[in-house]
Amino acid sequence: MDEVDDLELAGLDPRRLSPEQQSELRQRLLRRAQAARGEVLRDIAYGVARTLGTALRELGSLLSALAKHAVEAGRHWWNVWKLRRQRRAAIRELQALDDHMLRDMGLGRSEIESVVGDVERLMMREFAPVRPFLRPARSGAAGKCRQGARPVTRRPQGKSAA
Repeated sequence: MDEVDDLELAGLDPRRLSPEQQSELRQRLLRRAQAARGEVLRDIAYGVARTLGTALRELGSLLSALAKHAVEAGRHWWNVWKLRRQRRAAIRELQALDDHMLRDMGLGRSEIESVVGDVERLMMREFAPVRPFLRPARSGAAGKCRQGARPVTRRPQGKSAA
C-alpha cells in the first residue's frame, strides 16, 4: 500500500462508517496485513537460506578437512600394518634358518626378533666399518709390527660387533 492509503486509514473513524465501508476497511486492512506478513516471511526465509548456505559451505570445508585427515590416518595405519607383516615374514624366514647360517650372519637365534624389530640397530650393523688391523710382532718393541705382516680383518661376533 502507498502513503495515501496510510493517511486515509489513519484519519478514518470506524464508528462513523457505514457497514459497507467498515467491511471494505476490514478487507483493505486484511490485505495489507497479509502483504506485510508475506514480506516478513520472505525476509525470514531469505535470512534462513543465507545462514544455511553459509553453514553448509563451512560444513563442506570441515568435512573436506576431516576426510583429508581420515585418509592420512588410513594411509598411516595401512603402512604400519604392511611394515608389521614384513617384519613378521622376516622373522619367520630367519627362524627357518639353521644355527650355522645365523652364525654366518653374525646373529644368534635369540637376537632375531630384536634385530628385525630395531631398525636403528639393523642399520648400524649394516654400515658398521670392519677395520683391518696388523698383528703385532711376537718379539721386539711393543706397538711395532713385523715387516711383511698382513692386515687381518676381524669378523663381528655376537651382538657387540656393531
